[in-house]
Amino acid sequence: MRKIHGLIGASAAAVLCGTANAQLVSGFELPQFTGSAAGQSFVGVDGWYQPVASGIEQSVYTYAGNALGLNQNPVGGNQFIGGRGQGGALFPRAQRNIDFDLGNRWTMAYDMAANFDGDVPSTLNLSSASLTSEFGAAGTFKAFIALNNFVDTSNPAAGFKAEFNVFNDTGGATNNLSPGAAWQNLKTNHWYRQIINFDFASNRILDITIVDLTTGQSSTATPDGWYMTGGAASALDKPDGIRFFVGGSTAGNIMGWDNVYVVPAPASLLAFAGAAGLISVRRRR
Repeated sequence: MRKIHGLIGASAAAVLCGTANAQLVSGFELPQFTGSAAGQSFVGVDGWYQPVASGIEQSVYTYAGNALGLNQNPVGGNQFIGGRGQGGALFPRAQRNIDFDLGNRWTMAYDMAANFDGDVPSTLNLSSASLTSEFGAAGTFKAFIALNNFVDTSNPAAGFKAEFNVFNDTGGATNNLSPGAAWQNLKTNHWYRQIINFDFASNRILDITIVDLTTGQSSTATPDGWYMTGGAASALDKPDGIRFFVGGSTAGNIMGWDNVYVVPAPASLLAFAGAAGLISVRRRR
C-alpha cells in the first residue's frame, strides 16, 4: 500500500474538460448538470441516456441532504450521479457513448460509494461499471464488467467487494475475479476511486488501481491473463460506450459515482492523474 499525495490542479482539469465529446471527463457540476437533494434527471445532458426501456434513470444529486444518504466525497464537488434499485427489473442505468476508435489504450476511472436502505437480505449484485454498446448485443463487442457485490447479503453494512467479469485467453468467461485484498471488504458510505487501464490491441486489462479517498491509501494490481470478450485472439468490434448500473431484484441497493473520466492513454495529464489517483474539484461554499 502507498499513500497518495497531490491532486490535479484547476488548469489541468480545465484542459481535460476541454476535450471532445468522444472522451469523457466530468464531475457532474453546475452549470452543465443540475442536481437536487431528491435527484434530477440528466438524460440528454452531455450525451447521457437511459438505455433500457424497462429500467429507470439515474439522477444528479447534491451532496447536501441527498436522498441516497451518501456522505460527501472528500474530493467531490457539490454534485454526483447515482441511483437506488427499486426492485424487480427497475434497475437504474446511465449510459454515454465514447469514440473508442481514437486509440487502443484507454483509462476508465471513477469515484464510487455504496449504500443500502432496504429490507435484508439484500441482493448480492450491488452495481457495476462496464464497457458497452448502444447497438450490439452482449458478447458481440470487446468488454469487461467492473462488478460490485455485497460481502454479506444478510448484513449489507458489512461492506462490499469490487470484482471483475473478464475472459481468459481462449475467450472463456471468468467471473467475479478479485484484483486483490485491497478490493475486498470495502466500506459502505465511503468513497473510493477505481482506475482501470486497458488495451484493445491485446484485448487485455493492463492494471487496476483503487484509492481510498479519505485516507489516500492506494493499491495497484496487474492481473495476469485478464482479457476482454473474445480472449487473446478476439476479432470483435470495440464497444461504443460505458454504462453505470445499480442492481438488486429487491429494493434498496444504492450506488453513487463522481469524477468520471474515460480518456485515451498514454498522455502526460493522464499519467499524472493515474499517479495522483484523483481529480480535485473545489467545493463552492
